[in-house]
Amino acid sequence: MDEMKKKSQVTIFIILGLIILVTASMFFFIDGESSEDPLRTVQEQQPSQFAGQTEIGSYVDTCLQDSVLQGLEIMRLQGGYIVIPEDIKTLKVKDLDNKQIKLIDGSLKVVIDENGPGNSVPFWIEKDKVAVPSPEHIGLQLDRYLFFEVNKCLNDFKPFKEQGFQVSYGPVETIVEVGNSVITTLNLPIEAKKEDLEISLNKFVFSAPINLEDLQDISYSIAAYQNSFGFLEDHTKNLISLHSGLDANKLPPFFRSIINTDCNSIEWSKQTSKERLKKILEENVPEIRIDKTDYNPIEYKDLMSKGVYESFIYDFLNKNQDSTQVSFNYNPEWGFMEYDILPSRGDALIPNIVEKDIPLVSKFCVLEYENKYTLNYPVLARVNNKESSGINIKSSSLIKNAGFEMQYFMDSYICGNQEKTCRTRPNVEVDLQSISEEFDVEIIPETQFCDPEQRTSEDISLEFSDASDGSGIEGLNLYYFCGNYQNNCFIGRTNNQGTIIAKFPQCVNGILHASKKNYSGLMEQLSIYGDYAKSFSYQLMPLKDVEVFVEKIDATSLVRNYFETGKVEIEKSSLPLEADETVFISGSGPTRINYYHPKILLSRFELVPGDYSFGVSLSKNTNLKSKVIEGKEFGGIQGNFPMGILNFDWDVKEVKDKMLVYALSNYDLGDGGISFGDISDPLLDSEGSLSAELAYRCEKIVLDNEESCNLDNCEFINASGILKDDFESDYETCEIEFNVTIAKEDYINLIKPRFI
Repeated sequence: MDEMKKKSQVTIFIILGLIILVTASMFFFIDGESSEDPLRTVQEQQPSQFAGQTEIGSYVDTCLQDSVLQGLEIMRLQGGYIVIPEDIKTLKVKDLDNKQIKLIDGSLKVVIDENGPGNSVPFWIEKDKVAVPSPEHIGLQLDRYLFFEVNKCLNDFKPFKEQGFQVSYGPVETIVEVGNSVITTLNLPIEAKKEDLEISLNKFVFSAPINLEDLQDISYSIAAYQNSFGFLEDHTKNLISLHSGLDANKLPPFFRSIINTDCNSIEWSKQTSKERLKKILEENVPEIRIDKTDYNPIEYKDLMSKGVYESFIYDFLNKNQDSTQVSFNYNPEWGFMEYDILPSRGDALIPNIVEKDIPLVSKFCVLEYENKYTLNYPVLARVNNKESSGINIKSSSLIKNAGFEMQYFMDSYICGNQEKTCRTRPNVEVDLQSISEEFDVEIIPETQFCDPEQRTSEDISLEFSDASDGSGIEGLNLYYFCGNYQNNCFIGRTNNQGTIIAKFPQCVNGILHASKKNYSGLMEQLSIYGDYAKSFSYQLMPLKDVEVFVEKIDATSLVRNYFETGKVEIEKSSLPLEADETVFISGSGPTRINYYHPKILLSRFELVPGDYSFGVSLSKNTNLKSKVIEGKEFGGIQGNFPMGILNFDWDVKEVKDKMLVYALSNYDLGDGGISFGDISDPLLDSEGSLSAELAYRCEKIVLDNEESCNLDNCEFINASGILKDDFESDYETCEIEFNVTIAKEDYINLIKPRFI
């Protein structure tokens, strides 16, 4: 609202003061026919007795409401971000209602612009990166946006000062609570005087019935399921299978083998197949359905198609979300980040043809169509809570039950027909020319490496057994990798005895890798060259589900006890987790671990013996206390904040059923929360050492008429990190500061997980 507009508004308020007293400062919902007022702005003050008080209150209410609705709409259009970090990939998406985010007079605003280029929508899930904004981050962004926008909108109350008011006010403090509604509290003490009028206001509240909590829950569940299980890749492979065949007007099939007598074959254009695939994705990505949400049944033409289309419904939500609609879209204009089909000869995709002559019969041809797709394309996910209110930007108001929709991108990534696997393939660099000369091995072009004709070794016998009981592992998938991800050949599966006999393509320093659900993976270097038979045997460890118990270690208490006793005693500083505390445990080694405690959807803790690198991070839903930084006050925010991170290596000798994990609590919350100062002055440093300033009040003694401090008799006062000098020794009062450090090697072995 510009200054002239506000000035005119004040004048009108003075003229219509009595009318405004009756109507107060109500916010209306637009539903086409009627208006409701369940979310009235609240001012904590005495009942209004004069028009000036209502004018100032309405002026602040308007600034608060405008800023909240603008901030929410920006986040809605930009996937939970008001300012998208530079390192997050985005794509432009044109809003259906022509809403466009623009920088106007230094502020981000949503306007209606039919010619706008579209808004930047972030990728929550990329093929090798996850960038999902946490609920706490969303709340913090909105809080920061409101802090600056409300200050700017208030404009130092100039319209009132020009009317003769003397206005003084304290710092702006905003508090955002995100749940089934977004409740914003503005703490702003205001004192205004004009002649005999004295006005006092201090608190304003605006509540929008937008269920961000449910929106976030289902959005995060979708993103987590895609990141862990790749349902978009599964859908893509289903579509390719459904729309491929030995027909030049279809997509090339994954694999098909036929025999004929004339060697006539089908040939595809790689470029034509690319455009055909874009059209198929455009039409069929929207057919994805998420079970337990509100969606229209999929229409299919015949019973034969029923099974295919029912496979487009994915069931992974743990509760019904009947008020939520989820949709997915692909726009051909977005193209592919990666696209290839191999093997190929230029633009041509043709089969491998083998001619055979049978004496006294005739010639026949074996045509093997084997096409390996590599695709990386963006899918736009939209999650809409229908019962939430929508936002009318033109009138800066809420539209009852119009729905509030979050949108974000996710990558669908297939590499060599395998789902989300290239990022975990071994990166083996070899000097092919040197190998060829040293071992007299012909280097096979990568696009032909997996052809059956290149499997020229003698029979290779492999046996795989369960390390726990020696039994053979049936149905284990076996691959052989050489030099480049395109040279990743499926060899076969083990039989019911856990064995397989197969011929291999020849490769020096190749990688044999095997996998089966509920077993640790195998990745071993294996050179295949020469013409003699070989046999190998391997053992795989069965994954064991582990029940996890978590306790936290109070770092302040640990350092203090160490200073006072000279010992690192973990048990004396161990505390149970509180209800509002969560722990994330990650590990890499023989298995990969991503585990949340208390356990959430898709969270499992599976271990086998071996060397791991672990990370344990503790977070807490607490109050970030206000702090003045460069003359501006930040904080007063309730949210989920990191309390401590612990990283260590752990050699797991034996896996048992139950395990105790320690999480490190970096801050002392005894005074009701943490501040920006606490965050910038932790006890745990970058090297893993625990360092603290400890303040003690010691006994004052008098010897020979001289006062001194008895350092053997001191009472603990407080503690902080050592990056800033929070305490200073005062020998007159005997308040003494001590700097204490526990090196990582002195405590880390005591704080590692242990089986119980």
